[in-house]
Amino acid sequence: MREQAVVTGLGLAAAGIDRVADLLDALEDDHEPEAFDPRSRLGERRSRYHDAATLMALCAATEALDGIPRRGDDHGETAGVVVSSNLGNLDTVCRVVDVLRRRGSAEALSPMDLPKASSNVIASTLAIEFGCRGVNLTVCNGASSGTDALYLAGVAIRAGRARRVLVVGVEASHPPARRLLEAADGGDGKARLVGGAAAVVIEAASSASSRGARTYAQIDAYAHHMGKSPVAGSIDAALSRVGERRLGLWIVPEEAGSPAGVEGSGLPFDGGMPPRILDLSMRFGLLYGALGVFQCVAASLWLESAATNHGHGRTAVLTSGSRSEGASSLLMRVGGDGRSQCQSE
Repeated sequence: MREQAVVTGLGLAAAGIDRVADLLDALEDDHEPEAFDPRSRLGERRSRYHDAATLMALCAATEALDGIPRRGDDHGETAGVVVSSNLGNLDTVCRVVDVLRRRGSAEALSPMDLPKASSNVIASTLAIEFGCRGVNLTVCNGASSGTDALYLAGVAIRAGRARRVLVVGVEASHPPARRLLEAADGGDGKARLVGGAAAVVIEAASSASSRGARTYAQIDAYAHHMGKSPVAGSIDAALSRVGERRLGLWIVPEEAGSPAGVEGSGLPFDGGMPPRILDLSMRFGLLYGALGVFQCVAASLWLESAATNHGHGRTAVLTSGSRSEGASSLLMRVGGDGRSQCQSE
């Protein structure tokens, strides 16, 4: 049996939510999605020279890491960073290109602009800020990116590549991002991108236990599916790997619409009692590459509250993706005893 990856830290940067612990309550209100201002939390000095997405990622990561007890011998070489963001620093890139187009020379650029135009600027900034000198990845493969980032963090831990991984999902709302999304959806106004970031710390169960860390949930089976019914297919594949059909919670992808009629076909859940359904887009608007990590935060809080229950309420599935790009599903469970129940990757 392999060592299990567990969730030990949570952070959130979203308008109207001061603490990550308030997320589940916030999902019950009728608060309209609105923009989050990271400078109000970080302050002007710490906010200098960073793009909007990096600032929101710093806010969420700071909260996730602040709740973790540290030891003096905790080496940065065993700590990694995985970031999911499809739009990332698009505002900086567009500004740099615009200056080059108008002025015709890189001499007109600020010395801070070119380094910040790198596609991995969010992940590298987090690594420098928090001393994470291990694996460093940026995932930007569409709507399932956040869920895929969580899976990759778990792979790094199970392979011994890292003992702890900070996973951040972030998308910023700025004119270039809104124009791109409006063009992609034909200008029908469905893309309600308001921006936000979520962060989770995933680490080896033995490491968490030795530090006395708070454990919210454990990461289990993952699957990605392409085809006619990608949502149902990815859920079925993930559940099949652990022989599980009873769920307490399902957090749906953004384009699901009515969860009961996803893809017009039945979902592979136990017929005895349907899971609770959560749709984060009702509260946060379009999260895109950040969705999977937001889902993980919500599931972790829900599973921790269900830890004293038995059976049906002790598992959750997160699903993200689209019919055109395929879907990814991740199974999470209550607690973490250091052993994986997943039969295969």
